[in-house]
Amino acid sequence: MSDGKTKFIFRIAVTLILLALVGLIFWLLPKRSDPLSYRGRSLSQWVEEMDGGSKVRGVEWSPLPQKTAKQLEAVEAIRAIGTNGLPFLLQELHTDDSFFYTKKQELLRYIESKKSAKNAFLQTPVSPAEKTRWRAALALESLGPLTESATNDLVKLLMTPGGSENSAKEAAFILGGIGPKGISLLTNCVRITNSWGSMCAIWSLGQHPAAATNMVPYLLKMSRGKDENVAYSSVWALGEIHTDPDIAVPALIRLLRDPRKHVAGFAAGTLGRYGAKAKAALPKLKEQVDDSPATMSAKEAIKKIEAAIAAEPKTTDTHQ
Repeated sequence: MSDGKTKFIFRIAVTLILLALVGLIFWLLPKRSDPLSYRGRSLSQWVEEMDGGSKVRGVEWSPLPQKTAKQLEAVEAIRAIGTNGLPFLLQELHTDDSFFYTKKQELLRYIESKKSAKNAFLQTPVSPAEKTRWRAALALESLGPLTESATNDLVKLLMTPGGSENSAKEAAFILGGIGPKGISLLTNCVRITNSWGSMCAIWSLGQHPAAATNMVPYLLKMSRGKDENVAYSSVWALGEIHTDPDIAVPALIRLLRDPRKHVAGFAAGTLGRYGAKAKAALPKLKEQVDDSPATMSAKEAIKKIEAAIAAEPKTTDTHQ
């Protein structure tokens, strides 16, 4: 083994040992006070139950899974603690990974890249700060209108250029849970924030369909915009809300021919969410099967629409 390689390995070993020692020191330091409790458990313990152990990263184009019994119990506890828990939860929402954790991950990625070029772009695991922020977001969202006093802070997180992408997503998610005021703030942010912030805001509308039922005209307008990310996000949100078929279905049929493949693909998928109410789209969807980047989405939409039509109650002629 060459002297250069030996020195390199030695430096890595020393660095890892130092990082481990610093991590131990931080672990031994007194933790943040959390005096709030419910049924003998602290607020921080209840918050740890909120994500159900799922590894959520970025924006996922599907509804969040149904809450488990443990999550529902945690929601009950957080609501019982109420606004008294806001300072702690907002502090958690601003959590960042430590300098040492960040440097350790950079070092591990560097080592992996040296092993094989194929591993140079391996996805990093969900970090402790990401977990903390998402759990806090789930807790704050569960408080609904009780979080209204924090809207200024949430809007700032959503709109900060160059800020944490996860913070933007989380802030948008919480705003959507507040109710009409939060929904209004989300639509205002879409007009003036960056593309990522706009996507997060529209994603939140789709995650709160009951509060966004009057957003169909707005989302149809956004689906025709120049920003492709915002456009297909809007089409996805329409599928989660799936109201106002009289105006939504014809607009979605036109979007099947949108040259942007993600927009066309989401348009097909959203038509499927409208079920039998989108039967007028079947001819155009069938045209897409062999002549469009949206082929797979079109096939699935056709199945859903035809199944919904078949499931409709049959009318019988009562005249003899």
